[in-house]
Amino acid sequence: MTNIKPTLRLSLSYLLVSSAIESVEANVKSWAALGDSYASGIGAGVRRTQAGDTVCSRYTEGYPEVVNVVLDGTAPSNRAFNWVACSGAKTDYVKSTEVPKIASDIDMATLTIGGNDIGFFDILNYCIFQFTSGTTCDDQLQDSSNQIQNDLPAKLDSTILAILNQADKPGFRLYMTGYAGFWNNETTQCNDVSFNFWETKPSDRANLTQELRTTMNTMLSTLNNQISAAVARANDHDLRSPVVFVDYSPSFAGHRYCDEGIPEPDPTGSNPQRWFQENWLFKPHAPYVFSGDAIATMYQSWAQTALDTDPSLQIAGLSGNGTVDVSGSTEWIFDGLARAFHPTVDGHDGIRLEVLSAYSAKPPTVQTATTSAPSSSSSSSASSAASGSATTMTTTATSAPLSSSLSSSSASSAAASGSAPTTTATLTTGSAPLAQRDRHVSSRDAR
Repeated sequence: MTNIKPTLRLSLSYLLVSSAIESVEANVKSWAALGDSYASGIGAGVRRTQAGDTVCSRYTEGYPEVVNVVLDGTAPSNRAFNWVACSGAKTDYVKSTEVPKIASDIDMATLTIGGNDIGFFDILNYCIFQFTSGTTCDDQLQDSSNQIQNDLPAKLDSTILAILNQADKPGFRLYMTGYAGFWNNETTQCNDVSFNFWETKPSDRANLTQELRTTMNTMLSTLNNQISAAVARANDHDLRSPVVFVDYSPSFAGHRYCDEGIPEPDPTGSNPQRWFQENWLFKPHAPYVFSGDAIATMYQSWAQTALDTDPSLQIAGLSGNGTVDVSGSTEWIFDGLARAFHPTVDGHDGIRLEVLSAYSAKPPTVQTATTSAPSSSSSSSASSAASGSATTMTTTATSAPLSSSLSSSSASSAAASGSAPTTTATLTTGSAPLAQRDRHVSSRDAR
């Protein structure tokens, strides 16, 4: 494939001598949140009902919303916030559908993406829930590892570039998060525990062994490393160095599945410290309601395939909780199950703190002219900077392209009709209400 050098739109003010330009921190007037179900906050709080929110599973206490509440220590009414993240999104969806919805003059954006591109929910299917067969857990883990190493870097590169080409304001910042490992892989209490969706023979169950938990955590760490590397490549090719990697996984220590002394499954929520949502499959009186979002739709399809093969299958974990008629329908795939392996409200609050810490360390900036005289060749640009407007130009990066498959046209992909993605999704929430936690901490003090 032909190498294509990315085209970057840079303010001419960057081409002036450094003494003629001063960068100052800017209060955010407009920003956007992009990404998948981790960024839409599925299950965290209450599902929002504005246009597009329901199908994308945007919830009231997803981390973008709680960041917006305290950003700059001012009321949300002081800034425009465009939340376009959608449950089930992959990198292609972000480029084709989310990026065209953001304004070119926003001050900052957040992004969480990559989990669905590597088949995260295929891993949950074949290694955890076992909705349907088709491949082995080991084969799926290997396939996802191959995607992380071989396919994902170019996808991340083109997604970041699409955002930077769209949001080309000088001083713009993109805060790109990773993901968190799900498991405490040092305990042994989960070795004989299964989250299998169906009642099965013990020999057919996928148990949460230390080996499996370690493998999955390692894979999430490798995914984070690839995201961090993509951020570094983007900064190498943009004079603004506009992208910041936010690694919040360490903050989830002590808040994972299979923590010491906490039984799994945990239907009664006996571990209030866990920052991943409980597996509602085993929760008494769980709401058996089909939510219609990308994750539930996928689970429904897999479970229906299994039922078509074996109509005698029964849902695990229903003893004492009544029965569900599963004959000929999988409308009983309930919203709570789709939320499992997504952050709780407290988890999203932890992500909020890490995003705000990164924001405090490297906030968006504005460029203002100083009294130093620019060269004659750049005087028109200096005049523009002094007047508050940014004169822009297009230049071609002289260093190597972000990847061999990277094209600057990625940001111009035709926008989809606005419907949610129909493939895999990425992670969920639910915990203490907002009022129970301090939401008025200044973002400059948050750590």
